[in-house]
Amino acid sequence: NVITYTILAALPDGSHVFYVRAVDGAGNTGPAASVTFTIDATPPTAPTNLARTSAVSINKPAFSWTASTDANGIDYYQARMDSGTWSNIGNVTSYTWLTALSVGSYTVEVRAVDKAANTGSAASLAFSIATPAFNVNWVSHSTPTTIKPGQMVGVPITLTNTGSQAWPKGGANPVYVTYHWYNSSWQPVEWGIGLR
Repeated sequence: NVITYTILAALPDGSHVFYVRAVDGAGNTGPAASVTFTIDATPPTAPTNLARTSAVSINKPAFSWTASTDANGIDYYQARMDSGTWSNIGNVTSYTWLTALSVGSYTVEVRAVDKAANTGSAASLAFSIATPAFNVNWVSHSTPTTIKPGQMVGVPITLTNTGSQAWPKGGANPVYVTYHWYNSSWQPVEWGIGLR
């Protein structure tokens, strides 16, 4: 004479119907109530074809993969970098890492979670972030606080080439460093076509 019950036999994955009815002291059997439910203890498959889709120098890399399969559907995917914390990234098959990564080697992992909260095996991809071919760091400058109309001023600028490629002055692909002037409201007032 109970109002809760645990089925003792392990049920296979799939749809099941549970029936319950009452029997009184005189042996009279009442009508049965029923409930339909699903057992899903099988995790989704691992994603396949995990690949980076952004250039090697992009420090917020993008990835794509082929969707996992599951009998009752994928709820969301999780991703992590270098055995860090798993993060829910939604039910997607592509993702751009939100945190900028330093130059170096990494391993990204992606796994699926189904609608029964079963977690599948992870796909992993080892990759590297390379130094950008062309990159610049502004070291110092001597910009005057005020430039009068018609006034010509020289502005010494010191730059560091922090990329992996030399800056050729001539040849088929010379490198130019452009400049932008902004006013105090951060509105552009001058766009330079390039410095040599």
